Amino acid sequence: MKQKYDKTFTHDTFAVATRITNENYSDDLSGSFKKIPALLGKSVNDTVETECALMFDRSQNSSYTALMLKVLCATDHPLLGGGTFSNRPATNVDLTLSGLEDRFVAMGAVVDDNNVPMRNHTKICYGTY
Repeated sequence: MKQKYDKTFTHDTFAVATRITNENYSDDLSGSFKKIPALLGKSVNDTVETECALMFDRSQNSSYTALMLKVLCATDHPLLGGGTFSNRPATNVDLTLSGLEDRFVAMGAVVDDNNVPMRNHTKICYGTY
């Protein structure tokens, strides 16, 4: 068994708060202070969605590397057992139905760090809006 990569990922912690005196809350004739909890909740939701989207935005940016000093979407991820693996097409593909189907076919060739094929159960869900 080989030593895996040594990198620590730390979760972000977000906290929001507001402090309103009882006097101000009592004098709030327009109801502005009662809206603050909902606005804080919306702010937290927007922050979480932005942080999640950043993973995809940065997936091909060389300033943001992961365990093997490679970007998330790379064509040459090194394997511990030797060799490399690609988790993206060699040429960029548009997000189309045929492009997705090709990617699902390629998922059948996924290997682990020792070049042993992995069982991936991919499903295609078709839908209309």
